[in-house]
Amino acid sequence: PRRQRQMVIRDRPYVTELFAKGVHHGAATYENGNNSLNPEISWNSNISMEWKNDRIEATASIFRNYIRDFIYLNPDNKVVQTVRGAFPSYSYQQADVVLKGIDASVLLRLTSNWSLTGKYASVSGKRVLDQGTDTQYDWLPLMPGDMLQAGFRYDFQQPKKEQETAGLVKA
Repeated sequence: PRRQRQMVIRDRPYVTELFAKGVHHGAATYENGNNSLNPEISWNSNISMEWKNDRIEATASIFRNYIRDFIYLNPDNKVVQTVRGAFPSYSYQQADVVLKGIDASVLLRLTSNWSLTGKYASVSGKRVLDQGTDTQYDWLPLMPGDMLQAGFRYDFQQPKKEQETAGLVKA
């Protein structure tokens, strides 16, 4: 198994997180920036494993990230009416959070060209509400759902290159 620990500092919030005030046309939402946001600091840990033989390849990784001052979009539970229509309102906020998850994949070779594949990914995020002796958590909004994927894969074989031979010609 491979283990990794790291600390990451994002030196400043993005401009949109600080000063957004209007419709985000790609997401069809109304976003409100927050100019009092602080830089994020995260402590990340993960453990990964790989296994491989002639027919099977498998990988799995679990992670846990603690992020101080994590910046996220929070639903305001209201609708903003504009000349372009009504849009759900979201505001940028910060909180200390814990993100945990798992990623796994497997590949089973059925023939030299055909393989069966599978992938699974899950992440959960919780806000840390109290850091006293009795720490409490609340779910982080807008986290993605679990992903499960299965499929067949066909690998085209590369054409074998003809052996080039170089010879000297006697005159």
